[in-house]
Amino acid sequence: MKIVREHINEKFTEDSDPIHDMGIGIQKQLDSFLKEYNVNSKSSMFVLLQLLTRHNKYELIDFVLDSKNIDINTVDQLQYGIVLSNTIFEKNWDMGKYLIKKGANLEKTIKEIRNHHKLPKTLNRLLIFKDMIKKEKNNK
Repeated sequence: MKIVREHINEKFTEDSDPIHDMGIGIQKQLDSFLKEYNVNSKSSMFVLLQLLTRHNKYELIDFVLDSKNIDINTVDQLQYGIVLSNTIFEKNWDMGKYLIKKGANLEKTIKEIRNHHKLPKTLNRLLIFKDMIKKEKNNK
């Protein structure tokens, strides 16, 4: 049996990030998601978070919120809402609970919808969601 020794020229250097260099990792997942849904870098973070919540991309939401230093309670005047309000409007209750754990303010969202946007269906669903959260806390 003949032993063959070859030098492997690695692509990495001490200053590089192997995960980035190999084209894997959370940033790659986010880039793929953006490409799949034709979202460009000029789109607002609100639009990005809306897409991520709609598709239940929990890990990517964490990454975006942590790395982009985004206030999850920011009101997007063009889209008439807050990420939480649109999530609850779509009856994505589990994602709504998750967003609250990530810092979404349910009371601020209700106030914003009630006072500025006059969206009765969204407001109704937010109030139903608030009651659901309250009942869950009382049952614990």
